[in-house]
Amino acid sequence: TITIKAGARTWVRLIQPGSSYLSSNDARAHFGLGTIDNIDSIRVTWPDGTVEDFPGGATDRRLMLQKGQGKVIE
Repeated sequence: TITIKAGARTWVRLIQPGSSYLSSNDARAHFGLGTIDNIDSIRVTWPDGTVEDFPGGATDRRLMLQKGQGKVIE
């Protein structure tokens, strides 16, 4: 699960790359943020339950978030 916060607004996307036998779905999350030009934070809940926060920043870009590179939330 990926959660993005910008000001008072929050967007959530669930990523499920495997959905059925011998198939795969796109593991990218796309967020349509409208006129928002900066995000405050990105929170990822990994499949094993680990939660990490990543810094926000400018919009209109692609990010690759990797487990272990964010700030772990207890």
